Amino acid sequence: SFGVCIWEMIYRKRPFHDLEPLQILYKVGIKRETLEFEIDKQFPIELNQLMLKCWTHDEEERPDFYQIKQELKLLEKKILKNFKFRV
Repeated sequence: SFGVCIWEMIYRKRPFHDLEPLQILYKVGIKRETLEFEIDKQFPIELNQLMLKCWTHDEEERPDFYQIKQELKLLEKKILKNFKFRV
């Protein structure tokens, strides 16, 4: 899911590094398990919430890319508003 892509960009790690690709496919695709991700509280809660929305098994609950784009734009504004430039 796109949530996994966001996680990889933030953490710069390979998710589920202890599993082989076929094991991941079996657990998620066939057994419908939710694999656990490390979530760091230092990142904005909105970003963590977006990742979780993208990971949900119910595809009707997952945001589409238009919604993801809108949420990322709002998050960008919030971050820039709170960011103080230092000279």
